[in-house]
Amino acid sequence: MQFLKLRLQNTYAVAQARKKDICGYAPHTKNSAMPDIRNISLNKEKTVVEIHWGDDHKSSWDAILLRLYCQCDRCVDKICLSSLNEDTFVQSVKLDTAPTDNDLLVEIGNDIFDKHVTKISLTWLRLNCYCDLCLNNAIAERQTSFVDPQISFIPSVEYSRIVDDRDAGLFEVAERVMKVGFCVIKDTPTVEETVIKVAEMFAPVHETVTNKMFNVRIQPGPRNTAHTALGLCYHQDLPWYETEPGVQFLHALKFDEDIEGGESQFVDLFQVAEILRKEDPEAFNDLARIPATYETIDYIRAKPAHYETLKPHIELDYFGNVVALHWNPGVEGTLRAKGDDVKKYYRGYNKLLGIIRRKELEWAFRMDAGDIIVFNNHRMVHARKAYSSKENGQRHLQGCYISLDEFRSVYVTLGESLNREVPLFKVGNKSSF
Repeated sequence: MQFLKLRLQNTYAVAQARKKDICGYAPHTKNSAMPDIRNISLNKEKTVVEIHWGDDHKSSWDAILLRLYCQCDRCVDKICLSSLNEDTFVQSVKLDTAPTDNDLLVEIGNDIFDKHVTKISLTWLRLNCYCDLCLNNAIAERQTSFVDPQISFIPSVEYSRIVDDRDAGLFEVAERVMKVGFCVIKDTPTVEETVIKVAEMFAPVHETVTNKMFNVRIQPGPRNTAHTALGLCYHQDLPWYETEPGVQFLHALKFDEDIEGGESQFVDLFQVAEILRKEDPEAFNDLARIPATYETIDYIRAKPAHYETLKPHIELDYFGNVVALHWNPGVEGTLRAKGDDVKKYYRGYNKLLGIIRRKELEWAFRMDAGDIIVFNNHRMVHARKAYSSKENGQRHLQGCYISLDEFRSVYVTLGESLNREVPLFKVGNKSSF
C-alpha cells in the first residue's frame, strides 16, 4: 500500500530563504517569525495535518496542498498543479504520525519524483492558514476604508514633494489613492503632456480608444458631452472594455478665474454598494446578477470604434464580497435581460442611482491650474458641474490611464523600500486580495 508519511525536522529557514511557493507566489511575510506549536496531529482518515499553534489557533492542511506547496530545492519553480496526475497521486494520499519541530517533512507514496521528501516551513504554514477565521481576517484587513467627505480635507500632495524626494512623494500619492480613492497633485507645470510624464512615474500609459492622451475642453461639433460646457453625470470611464482603465490622471492646464462652475465631483462606488446591500438586499442581489449593457459603436469618428459588453453593475467574488463595480449611464446600451428581470433591474438601478446622488457622499471641489487628479477608476465615479464664462475663459484638461495592478504594485514596493506601513486594500480588480 502506498502512503504519505509525515515527520518534522529542524530545517527551518526554507521559507525565509525562498518565501515563495512552488508556483512562484511570494506571500507577504514582513517581520514573520517562527511560531510556537502546541501539538501536531492527523485527522481520523490521515489525510489532513492538524496544527495547534502556541497562540491557541488551529490550522488544518490537506495532504494535497502540502505536496503542492513543497519548498524543497527540487520543487521550487519546477512543479505546479498540472504536474500531478490525479489518478496516481490524489487517490493514494495518506499521512502517518510525526514528532514536533521546525519544518514539516512529508513522504508521499507514488510521488512524481523518486525518493522525494516534501518540506514546508511551519512559519509559512501559519502565515498561509486557510481556515475560515484566517480567510475572513485577511479579507477584513483588505476592505476598503470609507472616508467621510463632509469632515475630511481633499487628499493632496505638492508636486515639489515628488521633485525633492521622488520615491517618498510617489508613495504618498499612491497611499492616498489607495485609502481614499483619489489624490490631487498640486502645482505641477502647466505644460502640455505633463500628465503623461507624471503618470509614467508610476507605470506605462495605456493606449485606449481615446489614444494615449485625451483632451477635455469645449470643441466645435462635439461627439462627446465632455467636450461641451454641460454637466457630466457620475460615471466611470470606458466600462465597455473587458476591464475599465484602472487609474486615471486628469491635469488642469487651464482653469481661468472667470469660469463659473466646472467643479469636479467624486463618490466612492464601493461605499454606495455597501449602503445598497444594507438598505435593500434584494436590489443589491439583482444588480449583482442581471447584466447591464455598455457600448460605444461609432464608425465615423477619427478613430472608429465598436465596443460592446454585458456585465452586472456589482460583481461579487467567491467570498461574496464586492470586488468590481460598473457605472456609466452615458454609454449604456439596450438592456439584454430576461423578461422577468426587467423590472427588477430598473428597480435596483434607481435605488443605486439614488444613493450615488446623496450629497453627504460627495467630494466636490474646483481644480486649480496645475492640479493633477489621480483616482481609482474602478472605485470612484466622477462627474463635472456645468460651467460658463462671461469673458471666454478656458477650462482645458488633459488625461490618461495606467494599470491599477501596476499602480498598486508601486504602492507596495515603494512602501516596503521606504520602510512605511503598507496596508493592502481591496482596489476593485475583481479580487478580495
